[in-house]
Amino acid sequence: MLGAACTGPLGNASPYSFFVMFGLFMVSAVMIFSIQITQFWYRLAVTYTPGHRFRDFMAGKIRNLYLFNFVINLFLGFMVLCPVLLNIIDPFEAQRLYIEDFPALLALAQKYPSMTGYHPQLVNFTIELLLNLGVSLSFIFPLVGALAVAFFIRRMKVLKATESKKTYDMHYMLYK
Repeated sequence: MLGAACTGPLGNASPYSFFVMFGLFMVSAVMIFSIQITQFWYRLAVTYTPGHRFRDFMAGKIRNLYLFNFVINLFLGFMVLCPVLLNIIDPFEAQRLYIEDFPALLALAQKYPSMTGYHPQLVNFTIELLLNLGVSLSFIFPLVGALAVAFFIRRMKVLKATESKKTYDMHYMLYK
């Protein structure tokens, strides 16, 4: 069974506040992820020699770096917000279905009357697609991370041969 629930002062402010909080959580996660991607690409770009197109775009003007980050945020934010916005359902119907599936939730529902979530019987395929994408990325991310580190180490070897010792030592320190 796939489901999600949000509790706490902001999660229970109104019956529909769950959807707002879940959307904000997803946007926050996208922003953190995009900052990490931008930082990695910037660190990689500065290992290239001056005049290289990749270095000139990513490290030449700060405007390009912000543009790169904005495009990633826009794309990924759209990808995670669409399922959230397309699945605003009746929160009390979802709560009723959760209690039918798990009677122990009745005590929580009485304590938090606005407790709700995405019940699988009420949502369309986009929430399930979002969850499956998250699970798939959790398996793929370690492999991509290892490949990225290997590529960066290769770039550091090239940097050692082409740049001064001080420049290389600075990049090596930032790599750690």
